[in-house]
Amino acid sequence: MSTLRNLTCGLLAVGAATVLYRKFSGGHHSVPVMFIDDAMLQSLGIIEAARLAQERTRNDKVKNFAQKMIEDHMAINRELQQLAASRGYQVAGEDALAPKARNTLLNLKAVQSFDLAYAEHQITAHRKAISLYRRGVRIDDFDVSNFVRKALREMEHHLAMAERLADTVNADLAPATAADAAATAEVSANESGLSSGSPQQNRGDATNPHH
Repeated sequence: MSTLRNLTCGLLAVGAATVLYRKFSGGHHSVPVMFIDDAMLQSLGIIEAARLAQERTRNDKVKNFAQKMIEDHMAINRELQQLAASRGYQVAGEDALAPKARNTLLNLKAVQSFDLAYAEHQITAHRKAISLYRRGVRIDDFDVSNFVRKALREMEHHLAMAERLADTVNADLAPATAADAAATAEVSANESGLSSGSPQQNRGDATNPHH
């Protein structure tokens, strides 16, 4: 299972890519803008992974989970865009961020034990989201922090769902194949330039979401 977790390296790195799209110069609005960009990018990564899951899986539980992730995270991004517009924040937007989100999933397409890889990917993705949203609660903007508190509860619910899905899928699957291991190594090599830390450090940041 730890081998498959390495497939999340690209997702853990996407936050660093957001800086390429930010158009602010560090003024009063920079913290809310940074949060909205990062939150939208994380949701886009979850949405794109869910769409891939619907193409790859034959497992109804995986399909149902993926559909809920698409619906919920599309709704979150709509709210984020509306919030940015109402507050006059200039954010990157989905059109700019979507290619980065898709690119992080290229190696997920190569694994053989896809259902388990996807479930593990979602555990890490939602742990990272929870970490981001817990920092967002402290943002000095009432509208943004109010949204964050509501969305944080949803991220925690999604994490519990992903953990249950992984347990269910894992019970029915064989250990990772040699092809999975090769895909993992390629992820680490391709994504190392985007990450602010090592894959091991990044995975460590995503653990213990409740502390």
